[in-house]
Amino acid sequence: NSICKGVSNDEFEVFLMACVKTQLDPFMRQIYAVKRKAKKPDGTWGETMTIQTGIDGYRLIAERTERYAPGPEPTYCYDNNGALQSATAFIKKQTKDGTWHSVSASAYIDEYCQTFTDRATGEKKASGMWGNMPRTMLAKCAEAQALRKAFPAEMSGVYTKEEMQQAETSEPLDITPKITVEQAT
Repeated sequence: NSICKGVSNDEFEVFLMACVKTQLDPFMRQIYAVKRKAKKPDGTWGETMTIQTGIDGYRLIAERTERYAPGPEPTYCYDNNGALQSATAFIKKQTKDGTWHSVSASAYIDEYCQTFTDRATGEKKASGMWGNMPRTMLAKCAEAQALRKAFPAEMSGVYTKEEMQQAETSEPLDITPKITVEQAT
């Protein structure tokens, strides 16, 4: 009823397994369970649990490998009208031979930006933090991809909230609990 409000005993066990796998502390808000509405395979709607952590949780997992270093600031691409199109994030990974490599990944706004339709105008608009801080949000998606690319064994199956927000819910979804990452605050 505190760190996993509203979850079943089975969901709580899944959450505990995720905490052990990632070695993240729910009391420090590095990882936590969130209930969300989702369409079940049978077409009905129900609640499912997602497990979220911040980008700082990703960085902590990478740091524990002792083969991670932050990279330079992300870069951004804009279209001819000055609208943000993509972000590329960079991290550094040391291989077993001691060589440091730059690992990059790009995220595209049209693939990740969570939107809503303005009822007054019918126009699609970025919602929440995507509307207020799109570069930060997109950079987090790119950094999460770069971290997963560099450290697949440690981060397999862990996705950021920003990456998952655009997921289509009108089609039947697998409601198996998934590990996601929430925006760092």
